[in-house]
Amino acid sequence: MAIYDYVWIHCHSAGPGNGLQADRARSNPPARDQQWHSLGPDQAGVLIMNHVPLRLERTTDRDVHDDLMLRLGTYRHVCDSYYLAIDESAQTDQNVADSLVRLLDQWDEHLQRLRLTGGTVLLPFDFSDQCTAWLRVSSPDGGRATVEAGWSSIEGWSFYPSDFAETAARVHDFKPVVNASVECDLGDLIAAVTQNRESLALQANG
Repeated sequence: MAIYDYVWIHCHSAGPGNGLQADRARSNPPARDQQWHSLGPDQAGVLIMNHVPLRLERTTDRDVHDDLMLRLGTYRHVCDSYYLAIDESAQTDQNVADSLVRLLDQWDEHLQRLRLTGGTVLLPFDFSDQCTAWLRVSSPDGGRATVEAGWSSIEGWSFYPSDFAETAARVHDFKPVVNASVECDLGDLIAAVTQNRESLALQANG
């Protein structure tokens, strides 16, 4: 049985699409296989976990609106696959399933580089008309990592989801969402993304 270590303390100010509130966590104490830990103020707003509960999935194939869900810890975010469906780059077949696989391939590429050098990468997951949502992954040493969901004012139509590297380098206005952060081992995070990608690939080929 996996052991989850939860920490809930003061969090960042939120952007659009706020996550669950801290009092929700306080009303649900940890189970027997969970433990509370006290951290210093420099770790505010971070949920520390040995297992990485990160997943991007399609909840319905009947529409390209409100059909995707990102799960990060206790945070849930519903978004559209519209810009994934109309991605006209040569790297996708212009369908949602293949575009999701390509998106997570890029996540993995960026995380693998982070494992070698440390630093910070931004991984998009919500492409909207007037903004985009990203995962900011920071690792000072290529070992431990902090993952935060948040927003940028960069528009979802302004770049292809299948080729986001150049745009990610221009995200200077990232605003983290309240209670949408986890700390984890970077290797475990990469494993979670790989598993997610393989699941999406099976759906694409099904």
